Order: sequence, then structure tokens, then C-alpha cells
Amino acid sequence: MKRFWHWLGENATQIQAVGAIAALVAAMGGVYLVMHQIDASDQQQRRQSAREIYREFVKLSVERPNLAAPDYCAIRTSPAQTDDAEYENFLQFQLYATEQILDELPDWEETMNQHLEPHKDLLCSEADWAEGTPPVRALIGRFRKQQCAAYVSPCPDAAGKDQ
Repeated sequence: MKRFWHWLGENATQIQAVGAIAALVAAMGGVYLVMHQIDASDQQQRRQSAREIYREFVKLSVERPNLAAPDYCAIRTSPAQTDDAEYENFLQFQLYATEQILDELPDWEETMNQHLEPHKDLLCSEADWAEGTPPVRALIGRFRKQQCAAYVSPCPDAAGKDQ
């Protein structure tokens, strides 16, 4: 037993250094785990927010079916500016919801494209869609590429309010 204590006394500095390194490694591991937990929690919260925004969008679509599945020609030729503004605001909210959802749930793009389908007349009639953030413009670009190749306006007066 004396040998052990003697060895311990001779190597105390090295043992302390190893202990300090082990403590540092343990602390760094703890920091990593905490950061990982925070990131996971943040991602979970963003996904939940995206789902809530989607629920709000669906609720608004049910409450306002005339905006969710619009008569584009009637809106564009309506003398009431409020119809046009209300429809465009609805579509802006839909695009915002789409962006929030696709940021967290990219596999929902087909679902969101199905919600854009009733707005094909507006999305295809705009010569250059410059609304929204880059992800929204990219989504609309993909939608237009798929849906607008052979687009012909259903409105008798295609110029309508657009000009």
C-alpha cells in the first residue's frame, strides 16, 4: 500500500492534468447535449407553429370559400376594389402559410400546390411574379412551370384591372 501512496505522490501533477482534461471533455459534452436539446426543441416548436398556421389557413378557407376557390374573372372585373384587395390579401396569407409550412415540412409541397390550384388564373396571368420571399417566388416558379405552360385566361377581358 505504501508503494501506491508513493506513486500517487510522485504522479500527482499528471493525475491532476488528466482529471482536468476529463472534466473539460465532460463539460464540453454537456454543452453539446444542451445545445442539441435546445435545437431539437426549437425545431419542434417551429413545426408546431407551421401546423398551426396551416390550421388557420384551412379555417379561413372554410370560412371564406369564395376566396379559397375564387371566381377570378368576377373578382377582377368587380367594380368594388375591396373584392380584389381581399382576394389578394387571402392569397398573400396563403403564400405566407405555404412558406412557413415548407420551411419545416418540405414534403408538404404537393399538398400546398393543391391549395394553389384554385388560384391558377391569378398565378398564371401575372407576367412576372415578384411577390414574396425567395422561397415563395421559387415555389410559384415551380407551380407556374407545371401549370401555366398552355395557360389561356378564362376571362373575356383578360386586360381587366391588370392594366
